[in-house]
Amino acid sequence: MLNLFKKYSILLSLLLLCNVLKAQSIIGGVFFSDTTLLLANSPYRVSSNVLVPIGVTVKIEPGVVLNFDANINFQVEGVLQARGTVTDSIVFKLRTGNIKWEGFVFTNTAIPYNPLDSSGCSFDYCLFNKAKDCIWILGTGIAIHHSEMSDCESGIMAYGSGISIQYTKIHDFAFIAITTHYPVILPLPVKIDHCEIYNGGGNIDYIRLTGNAELTNSCIHDCPTGYSLSVWNGPNIKVANNNFYNNNFAILLLNSSDSTVEITNNNFSNNNTNLA
Repeated sequence: MLNLFKKYSILLSLLLLCNVLKAQSIIGGVFFSDTTLLLANSPYRVSSNVLVPIGVTVKIEPGVVLNFDANINFQVEGVLQARGTVTDSIVFKLRTGNIKWEGFVFTNTAIPYNPLDSSGCSFDYCLFNKAKDCIWILGTGIAIHHSEMSDCESGIMAYGSGISIQYTKIHDFAFIAITTHYPVILPLPVKIDHCEIYNGGGNIDYIRLTGNAELTNSCIHDCPTGYSLSVWNGPNIKVANNNFYNNNFAILLLNSSDSTVEITNNNFSNNNTNLA
């Protein structure tokens, strides 16, 4: 009996050691070579700023959890592919406390998403929580599909060309959910399709479209202050087949006399003002 007890004690100690080691998967700094963040090593603690440099690809397996320390960002100059599944989302969240992590930044050298072969930078079935700004895109094209952002200050700063945001929820945020880059009209549109934006806070415009952008087949609701959507100068803005309900102002037009600004076939219900 004593020997059996010792064997079980050793086995239990080994299992506890494995759990401790697993809990201490720590990343930070520069990825100098192609890397895959494995589910077997999850969860990961992101303890310092991360850089994916030009020429390097980082992939994240379905089900992986990244716990960020406060004020930490993840910058991509090469390729990041975070592709979960409908049953195994990838999670990006604050490790502890109330000071948010900084979010992802994609520079203009990051490889854009190519829908023909699914190469380039993309998020699919990802969950973002308690980030300052979930994703900044600075001059490239990223795909963000089947994802959810909650309890963040802002969602997506879509300052790029050929950005695809589909089947994604952004809710319980403090400032802007999605904004496009108004100083520059880039060649390919930002496409926002089949998304849901709700429970925004602050006296601000929650979605801001400027030029070469489309908002279609989406639902924007329960934004009690500010403007659920502002449409700026254009050109080439399309707002079609959306549902706006339980908002303060549904749509605000700002200097949007350009004939290529199209607002058609939208449904409005229980907004204080539908169009301003």
